[in-house]
Amino acid sequence: MTAKPHLSYQEQIEVLAGRGLAFSDYELFLKVLRTVGYYRFSAYTYPLRVIAKGKDSSTVTRSEQFRPGASFEDALALYEFDKKLRDLMSEGLEMVEIGLGAQIGHVLGRRDALAHLDKKFLDLSRCNAPDKPSKPHGLTSFEAWVEKFYFLRGRASAEDYVVHHELKYGGRIPIWVCVEFLDFGALTRIYRLLNRWDRLEIAKRFGIVDDFAGLFEDWLDSLNVLRNQCAHHDRLWNRVHLNPRKPNLASVSSSLLHISDLRAIDLTRLYPLVAILGYLTRAQDGESAWLCNAQKLFSSFETSIGITPENSMGFPDGWQELELWEPVRKSK
Repeated sequence: MTAKPHLSYQEQIEVLAGRGLAFSDYELFLKVLRTVGYYRFSAYTYPLRVIAKGKDSSTVTRSEQFRPGASFEDALALYEFDKKLRDLMSEGLEMVEIGLGAQIGHVLGRRDALAHLDKKFLDLSRCNAPDKPSKPHGLTSFEAWVEKFYFLRGRASAEDYVVHHELKYGGRIPIWVCVEFLDFGALTRIYRLLNRWDRLEIAKRFGIVDDFAGLFEDWLDSLNVLRNQCAHHDRLWNRVHLNPRKPNLASVSSSLLHISDLRAIDLTRLYPLVAILGYLTRAQDGESAWLCNAQKLFSSFETSIGITPENSMGFPDGWQELELWEPVRKSK
């Protein structure tokens, strides 16, 4: 087998046009292919293709032919919406990441300035557990955390506050300073190693009460994957995401319980993560405008070919009337 042949930009347009994708501005089409790339952009043309049966007649796939009326402009609108969507989700994730760092620095710092490097201030059983259960003789979770910590510290070695602590305190940097160079993944890792009462206290700051089942920890894992997707400019719209754990009334307020009633397929779409981010940002900062910005973006999204938040991102019917979005309605 050989690889696909290389095509010029003109040939790429000819291929798409030959399959039925209409366009009105050749120069704009050419510019998009040059700046975005055929493969990335083609992901936004995929839902415009004709639905076809798979070889076994039980699976549904898409043919190479486009639906009547499908256009380059439709795909470009989806691409531009996805850019706005990544910006929105990145904004919410930033709020959670910064807030999580602040809470870890404050709560763990009360125990000891260097508690993040001493197992006696953490959950000993979690620290000693294998970092990767499939490799029980590899690093422990604490060893993996320390390795990650020093990697990030080394990367931040030229920062003024790190240099200051090197010169004045012999490199002993307190946890409330370290959180400045820890990324979302590292914050999630050290949160997992905190003792139970410290984890419960921090989760409560994010609107999760009596979190003995580790709901917040599970959500942080899902949000960390989402953050990495945003950082790598991955497509968020119309894709399968991690299925975050369902909440219950014992752990969250009633405003988030509706995601437990979503269909199984919708639990793997974007909406549960949108709802969780909205809930966490509002719990963290009651004056946050994130939910309002989210409502504006999703309410404005409906393409000329009938693609909506409900049928492409798992939004429930009548989502704007749900309790979670009530502050947005009141602000209007």
